[in-house]
Amino acid sequence: MPKLLRVFVGLTIALAAMNVWLYYQLEMTRAELEFVRANEPHPAAVAASAAVPIVRGAPAAAALPPTPADASAPKAAVASASAGPGTAPPLGDTRRRLMLPFARQFLAQYDDPSQRPTLARQSRTLSAGQYSQLREKLKLSPEKFDELLGLLADEQLDQQANYFRCVVNPDCDPAHLLPPPDRSAEFQALLGDDYDEFAKYRGSLGEWQSVAQLRGRLSDANALRDSDAERLVGSLSAEAARIREETSQQGATLKGWGNGTGMVWYTGDGAIEQQIASAQANAQRMRQRVVGILSAEQLRVFDQLQDDLLEGFASYMRQNGGK
Repeated sequence: MPKLLRVFVGLTIALAAMNVWLYYQLEMTRAELEFVRANEPHPAAVAASAAVPIVRGAPAAAALPPTPADASAPKAAVASASAGPGTAPPLGDTRRRLMLPFARQFLAQYDDPSQRPTLARQSRTLSAGQYSQLREKLKLSPEKFDELLGLLADEQLDQQANYFRCVVNPDCDPAHLLPPPDRSAEFQALLGDDYDEFAKYRGSLGEWQSVAQLRGRLSDANALRDSDAERLVGSLSAEAARIREETSQQGATLKGWGNGTGMVWYTGDGAIEQQIASAQANAQRMRQRVVGILSAEQLRVFDQLQDDLLEGFASYMRQNGGK
């Protein structure tokens, strides 16, 4: 198995587990949370099987799913792409009630000096797989990579604790949550000139997820070469960046929605059908960017993934009133 393909496989597994952060940071649907509550799994167990989205503005430790995603796991999350760390969508009374047991469980571990190292080890293990390619690319020493994992773990746990303290406080609105300390300076001090590459890598995790899903669905005869996979990630990342920039210039709010097979970006303003139309338009831009990189059969599979993603998004929005 080619080296980069092994990386993709590893990322697919690691990205599924990244739900450890997103599962708590992002608002889930009522039905999904009721399922979780009824089965009472440990958060790490939920993370290991769940389909996970990437959300712009979220720490990259979080994000990312087996192929296909476990049908019994939470499948979707929505968040503002322009939101800063620690922000989240409004939390209704019902959803707050359903999340309370998990919030209290996490905070009990986080606030207990004897238990927090266990949370940190789980986070480090997940990030080790997620950032293995970056480690090789930057030729990070074992010591420096270990420090990086420590910073990522601290950042993730701070984010989780910050959000959960709001969940357990009925007077707190997650939409106006003050962010935890920004650790960018610590990452920069550790990585030096490599920091920009780290930030770029972290910002393209959603695209890595999409490409990993695509490769997993292609037959051996139509396998995507490593070089084309890298080109595809770069092309999708560049288009996503353009969408974010254009949306920002228009003064609109960009949001992301994912179900484990990729992300759709849409303008979170206007009626539900307008938001769905925005997602469809942005997905079409992504399709156009991959023409010339993918063969006809590869493009067909990519289009099917996009169609399935958009269908899931539209269904979610209509069932949940666009929230």
